[in-house]
Amino acid sequence: MLASAVELLSLIRGLPRPVSAAIILGLMGIAGIALIRIPPQHLIDLIRGGGSREAPGAPPAEARYRFQQGLALAANGRIDESIREFSDAINLAPNYAAAYGNRGVAYMMQKKYNKAHEDLIKAIALDPADKTAFYNLAAVHALRQEWDLSLDRLDQALKLGFDDYDVLRRDPDLDAVRKLPEFRKVLERHKIVP
Repeated sequence: MLASAVELLSLIRGLPRPVSAAIILGLMGIAGIALIRIPPQHLIDLIRGGGSREAPGAPPAEARYRFQQGLALAANGRIDESIREFSDAINLAPNYAAAYGNRGVAYMMQKKYNKAHEDLIKAIALDPADKTAFYNLAAVHALRQEWDLSLDRLDQALKLGFDDYDVLRRDPDLDAVRKLPEFRKVLERHKIVP
């Protein structure tokens, strides 16, 4: 893990200041709801994706830059601006699942649950293995008092490997769902201690 941290810091130095600040805040856990809750190795992979070589199907560099700006703005509480950046990334790369997912979370922060729902559904359609999008969709359903749908999406997130159990236990968006007996059953099915 130490090697990953050293490598990550060396990669961060070459990024624009707002982006590197967002990454550092994310590592510190300050950024909030799943916007930047990414393990260091995933951040290294994301930053490496910013080079001149593009993987087949990868969003273009400008779209990735807009996405990173959106993360930085969201980390600083500038949600309207972050939504604009995520939207710009989507306009540049209409199949950019992560941009839809993070814009959905930004809409959640504004209590625009229908828009959040639409974006998270789109993110999942583009990347059906996105465990974080399923988790955030579970939160949207909980906030809309759609308990069964929330539990189903949470179950799917856990099946896909969602493992941020501290967030799962403390996320205020899931307060009402955690009180349901079915919530405990979902956790037990995945061998998670409530």
